[in-house]
Amino acid sequence: KNNTLADEINFFIPEEYIKMYPDLAEAYNEFGEKYLINHFSAYGFHEGRKPLYLDEIFYSTLYPNAALEVALGNYKSLLEHYIKTGFKSGYYRNRKEMEK
Repeated sequence: KNNTLADEINFFIPEEYIKMYPDLAEAYNEFGEKYLINHFSAYGFHEGRKPLYLDEIFYSTLYPNAALEVALGNYKSLLEHYIKTGFKSGYYRNRKEMEK
C-alpha cells in the first residue's frame, strides 16, 4: 500500500523540494527545475525525500483521523495519507496553504 514513485511524482513541487533539500541548490542553479524532477525520480524518492512540504504536526493536529489511520497501520506515513486520501478530501498540507 506504500506510495509508488508514480504516486509521488504527481505531487512533486520543485519550489518546495529545493527549500527542503538545499544540498541540491548548486545543481539546481546550473540545470534548473528539470534537475530537481530528475533527482527526485532517480534518487530522492528512494532516499525517502518528500515531493512536497507536508507539515506533519500541523496535518496531524488538524486531521487527527489521519494520524490515527497511520497509527493503525492503514497508511505508512502522513504523506501517504495525504496523497491517497487527504488531497482528494481537500485537506491542507500546511498553514501557508490553508491561509491562501
